[in-house]
Amino acid sequence: MKNFAKSNRQALIVVAIVALIGVSVWAAFHFTRIPAFSETRIFEVQKGAIKSEIAADITLQPAVDTDLAFENSGKIKSIYVSVGDKVKAGQLLAEEVNSDYVVSLREAQAEQKAAQADLEGAQENIDIQGAKLKSLKNANAKKYDVKAQKETKDQAGSSADSKEALLEAANQRVISANLDLAKTRLTAPMDGMITDKTIEVGEVVSQAGPVMKIATSANLEADAFVSELDVKKIAVGDSAEITLSSADGNKVTLDSKIKNIYPAGTVQNGVSSYKVVFDLSGQESNLKSGMTGTENIKISDQAGAIVVPQSSVFSDAGKKYVMVMSSGLPEKKDVQVGAYGSDEIVEILSGLVEGDKILKF
Repeated sequence: MKNFAKSNRQALIVVAIVALIGVSVWAAFHFTRIPAFSETRIFEVQKGAIKSEIAADITLQPAVDTDLAFENSGKIKSIYVSVGDKVKAGQLLAEEVNSDYVVSLREAQAEQKAAQADLEGAQENIDIQGAKLKSLKNANAKKYDVKAQKETKDQAGSSADSKEALLEAANQRVISANLDLAKTRLTAPMDGMITDKTIEVGEVVSQAGPVMKIATSANLEADAFVSELDVKKIAVGDSAEITLSSADGNKVTLDSKIKNIYPAGTVQNGVSSYKVVFDLSGQESNLKSGMTGTENIKISDQAGAIVVPQSSVFSDAGKKYVMVMSSGLPEKKDVQVGAYGSDEIVEILSGLVEGDKILKF
């Protein structure tokens, strides 16, 4: 009898061990590769809005930034502006020593004035000789006298033509002298601000060497560097929201669009990034070049999508999975994901329907 009881106890122990192994195998089968988590709860799958954005630091830059240079080599005589000065188109910024050119211009202008006076005198003489000819004809003067007066009038006309040609030559000399003088003067090609100056009075500059930089004060753009991973998600024309910090500590929010994406990458903080330019035309005029802030590029903004917490989705062998509750127990189910939202949710394209219950890790 004792041996029988002992055998029953051993059999029960074996059954318990087998059951424990079975539970372990079941758990291993159902929870293989599930990421570790400290707390889980049931999440009911629902429809919601996906707002996906890319954030990056930005710096405001002039949309047009132009180098300025003298057309002639020469010694700097005067500089009339400093860095930070606002200038108007055509304003004189600096000039080289140009006394010889000034003298040449004045001489040409004097010749022009004399030639103009000579032409006016010649034209008056035409009128005088024409009046005499008319008077002779009216008085029925001798043909000889009329003919002689006509020749005199024609000579006056020829003289006027000659004087007109001399005036035209004088005009060309004035134009040429002005052009030569202009090459010694640096003027603003547009309204803007002087952002750089590399010359001083007395310095000799070379021909066409940049000596100043002017930036448009009206049109600014924002530059940012976007990572190689994120730049694939954006395109020219995409909307962006830019936030700037003003001098008084307030936030300034601007709507913008992507104007350009540079094709060549550069390394920023050890990461391959691409320069992205945002259009700020038509924005408020108190924006300043050099201002910094952040931008958020809107990747997608759609309502009615099936969404779940990003933490509920895990990867295994290159596929995406969630743990779906079935008969009170979690089951591994593969899903196809779409856009990742900026609020830690992810779109599910297939594999789940509204009302499914999953584990949230």
